[in-house]
Amino acid sequence: MKTQIRSLVLPVLLVFLLAACKVGMYSESKGKAQEAYIQIIQSQTQYPDGVVVTVDEQPSFVAKVTKEKKMNVRGNLYTIPTGRHHVRIVANGQLVFDKEIFTSSQEVKQIQIP
Repeated sequence: MKTQIRSLVLPVLLVFLLAACKVGMYSESKGKAQEAYIQIIQSQTQYPDGVVVTVDEQPSFVAKVTKEKKMNVRGNLYTIPTGRHHVRIVANGQLVFDKEIFTSSQEVKQIQIP
């Protein structure tokens, strides 16, 4: 009787022990950061000293204005979090842009100012 119980318990226990082991290769991959970019563009650059940008009432920063071309591959990009944001741009003491924008991950949002 004892040998029959041992012969049943031993294989069941062995299966449980082997099933708990990690077998195979595991890899970890990460996506791109959840951030977006804004670029301030203008047809003719009238603000050589830059403009003051405020995003969501956070501390403002000075941004350089990129001259608008058919393809603005290069230019000054400024990182912001993804999602909905209230952006205000002041140039020479005058409010030139005041809107809400929505950005998704790795998007470059071009903001055209007059």
